[in-house]
Amino acid sequence: MVNYFHILGLDEDATLNEIKAAYRELAKQYHPDRNPERWAADRFIEVNEAYMFLSDNERRLSYRKRQFNEAERRRRELIYQQWIQNQQQAARKRAAKLADCEYAKFEKSRLFKTAMVINKFSNYFFIGLGIVVVFLPLLAYRNDVANPEIEVRPVYDYLIPMIFGLAFTYGVYYFLFVLKTDQDV
Repeated sequence: MVNYFHILGLDEDATLNEIKAAYRELAKQYHPDRNPERWAADRFIEVNEAYMFLSDNERRLSYRKRQFNEAERRRRELIYQQWIQNQQQAARKRAAKLADCEYAKFEKSRLFKTAMVINKFSNYFFIGLGIVVVFLPLLAYRNDVANPEIEVRPVYDYLIPMIFGLAFTYGVYYFLFVLKTDQDV
């Protein structure tokens, strides 16, 4: 988390007047018109961000409550790292259990069934998307021709998306239903 007090060079118990004074001093120092260094503009933005945040009393008070000392930050990081390790160990145990069972039993597992449902859904979703891409230009052409107030665009404005849609739909169909993989044979 960004420490806005640190950016302004202040302690976390700084008053609003101290925040304003520090801001004015740093803004003069880092404004791009007064400081030709390339990094000065970035520093100026940081100083303004810190001031805009800390100048609001409610935000400043809630921000102070969320600041942790270094020992607390380390403790929280350690807890998080332990949680990650526990999650990884649990996942490894589940994977080892699935590796020990027969494939027929694995196919009946909730994990495998869920993956297959998601796979089928995504397959049909992409086929449907391809069909929509083919038919939307047809509908647009029909509406443009039926409405005499609208100038009909050139035919290739309708054909190009249809061709891409057909190619996409055929590609999805080919890879899903025609092309045989090792597991399908």
